Amino acid sequence: MENNILDNVTERLTEMIVQRAAFEAKYGKQASHFLDNLPGLFRLFHRLTFDLEVGVEMRRLAAAVAIYIAEPHDYCGEASRGIAGLIDDIWLAYRALALMLERVPAADLQRHWLVREPFDHIVDLAHNVGAIESQVPSRVLTLLKQFLDLPTE
Repeated sequence: MENNILDNVTERLTEMIVQRAAFEAKYGKQASHFLDNLPGLFRLFHRLTFDLEVGVEMRRLAAAVAIYIAEPHDYCGEASRGIAGLIDDIWLAYRALALMLERVPAADLQRHWLVREPFDHIVDLAHNVGAIESQVPSRVLTLLKQFLDLPTE
C-alpha cells in the first residue's frame, strides 16, 4: 500500500529526529526535549482540522500549523538547514497548542493524541515553550507570532 502525505510527513520528521545530537548541539538539551513529539503534534493538528466538535477558528489554526510543519521550505527551512530548521516548527506547534488549550477543553485535544507520551507532558511543554523562544531567530519569531496573530512587541 502506498503511503499518503500524512505518513510521508510523519516519516520525514521521525527520520530527522534521529539526528537529535546535531539539534541538541545547536540549541541545547532543553530545546531537544521539545523535539521528540513533533510528529505526534503534526498528527494531532491534522486530526483536529477535521473535528467538527472543535470550533472553526481552532480547526483553521490546526490546519495552518499542520501545513506549516509539513512544509520543509518554511521560515527556517529544514530542507536547507536539516534538523536545525525544525526550531521554528517546534516553537509554532507548542505555542499553537498552548493557544488552543485556552479555548478548547484539554480532553477534546487529548482524544487526538495518539502517541504513548502522556498528553499531560505535552501540555506542560506547551505551557513552557517560552523557554526555547530565544533559540528561534528573532526575525523568524516575529513572523511566527504574526502567523499566530500574536503581539510581536
